[in-house]
Amino acid sequence: MTHFRDNLHWSRILLDLRKERGLTRPQLAELSGIGYSTIENYENQKIVEPSIYKVESLLEVLGYDLEAVLKNPRGSKWPI
Repeated sequence: MTHFRDNLHWSRILLDLRKERGLTRPQLAELSGIGYSTIENYENQKIVEPSIYKVESLLEVLGYDLEAVLKNPRGSKWPI
């Protein structure tokens, strides 16, 4: 399981990245193969421990990989 800092939940990261790419939830669901309701539940913090496999799939569609997001490159707005 991957832990994100308390001050920035995975839901916020997902929402920010999805909006940055200009995708709707249904579009992201179609591209990633992950259900719309799962994405909605992630963004609304209804799933406490997201599947690492689903996180990786979503990040891949959004143009990121898990390591890049966790490393917090200089200038990133996500302090993970």
